[in-house]
Amino acid sequence: MIADFGLSRIMEEEKLNMLTEICGTPGYMAPEIFKKSGHGKPVDIWAMGVITYFLLAGYTPFDRESQQLEMEAIIAGDYKFEPEEYWQNVSPTAKDFVKTCLTNDPAKRPTAAIALQHKWLADEQAHFVTDLAGAPADLLPNVKRAFNAKQLWRKAAHSIRAVNRMATLAHVEHDPGKAQMREDIYKYKEESAKETLDNAHVTYH
Repeated sequence: MIADFGLSRIMEEEKLNMLTEICGTPGYMAPEIFKKSGHGKPVDIWAMGVITYFLLAGYTPFDRESQQLEMEAIIAGDYKFEPEEYWQNVSPTAKDFVKTCLTNDPAKRPTAAIALQHKWLADEQAHFVTDLAGAPADLLPNVKRAFNAKQLWRKAAHSIRAVNRMATLAHVEHDPGKAQMREDIYKYKEESAKETLDNAHVTYH
């Protein structure tokens, strides 16, 4: 299952139906959804491009620090195949398939039938990057590393925000009994700041 079918609609071929409500997971939504210009089946192809990018790299193409920035990036079609080390084992053909699906103009985006004819999917010969031994290079290590790095960064960012908020509250309340709490908060804050995300083992709750 690759989509939220609770939000799906059946688009009858003989009718020119267009949806206008904004719904779905923001990172997978096509530009026309945010623009409220009316959308239909092409949004599914866009979502397929996002999902393919995620499966190849371990993170989504429009991932940003806030939903506002993410929405702006989607509308602008602002994404890159970076960092380079996460894409070194991905074939140019695979990247081209992603680019094709993430065509900003829905009228120029391929239909599902046309997407299936893309050489990355249709060619009998496999499109892969080879390692030094000539065998297909393994994507999984880079995908896992990228996915874990993103998850750890988010956890650390949320932890530091929570700690900062708690520290502020601790300063507001001048109850002498909160002295130990303030001491613990600053200790956790210092530990969070020193934590190496590439080798993090502790998540603060």
